[in-house]
Amino acid sequence: MSAHSDSLRREPDGDGVRIAPRLRATAHAAWKVVRAEEFTARFATRAGSALPTVQVTRDGTTWKQVKPVRSTTGGTTTLRIEPPRGTEGVRLVWAAAPRPAPLSGITLVREAASVATAPPGAFRQNPGDGATGVPVGDPLTWTASENAAHYALVLSTEADLSDPVIDVTGLRTTSYRPPVNLRPNTTYHLRVTAVNGAGSRSAEGAPVSFTTGALTVDDFEEYPDGAALSAAYVRNPGGGPVALSLDSQHADGEGHALRATHDPGSPGYAGIIRTLPTAQDWGGARNLRLWPRPDGTDGRSLTVQFVAAGIYWEKEVPLTGTDSTTIDIPLADFTNPPWATKGPLDLTHITQLSFYFNGQAGTTWIDSITATD
Repeated sequence: MSAHSDSLRREPDGDGVRIAPRLRATAHAAWKVVRAEEFTARFATRAGSALPTVQVTRDGTTWKQVKPVRSTTGGTTTLRIEPPRGTEGVRLVWAAAPRPAPLSGITLVREAASVATAPPGAFRQNPGDGATGVPVGDPLTWTASENAAHYALVLSTEADLSDPVIDVTGLRTTSYRPPVNLRPNTTYHLRVTAVNGAGSRSAEGAPVSFTTGALTVDDFEEYPDGAALSAAYVRNPGGGPVALSLDSQHADGEGHALRATHDPGSPGYAGIIRTLPTAQDWGGARNLRLWPRPDGTDGRSLTVQFVAAGIYWEKEVPLTGTDSTTIDIPLADFTNPPWATKGPLDLTHITQLSFYFNGQAGTTWIDSITATD
């Protein structure tokens, strides 16, 4: 450790020590690094533990926060980063908290010296230039470059690669999966560079541009029949009755839509709940887009609800007329229901999606649900 604040304290922990700030005190700890390939910090965590943020510097003065890859096993949480090229220091910064997570260890991997006598060979990267509809969660890949010791990757929404979204080096494999999904419906510019002790070479045609597609939440094309749809979207037993079926006559284009005949009755709502078979990552999205079609009954609305990292979020939208339309609901407009636990919106772990039909009895069609920019 090259620098730290006075508010840090040390506690014996078996053969070593744990380091953490005093309760409700801010603190930081910094390390000088040279040709750092990977920095990993381990913390002893329990429910309510507050982890620090991770920052890097290239000049020892200006610090920039970076997003680490986080993993938890048992009572240990690990934060790992691949410092950008030219990084001179890494810093952990704890905010004031009643339960600051104590640091139990760090690992620093340095770039190995290269004995190459020729620069890396030619190679190609993927997605290719001009690619569209690229899945937001797919890894970025490239072919192997002969004699490469490692690879560096820069990804930006700017054509000159300024203000990069990702800037990593020391990559030993020919693929990289971003720690969070890319933003849907967004154009990115990518450059992968092969590096060794004799020089460097960018991928052919780099930087290239590609555009991501939307993240499909549900398009109702995977259900063989209405029974399968009803098994996936279970009625909330506290509300009024709901009957579900697949409808190809009232869909967004070809295929099927969800058709819900509902009667909120005395509870005032009728709801259906889908627990997703696999958690979805909406981390790069700004809007939830869907295609609803009401039947013209007055005084009705639709509440869209989802569960993100164990916390409920919802937004009510009106249902008027009989025309179908695509609507974008800003994810920032979703709020915690009055009865739910409050907390931050973490869109990287969506486990449940629900619809609640409010007001008068009637029929509603829903189709083409996507998380988008």
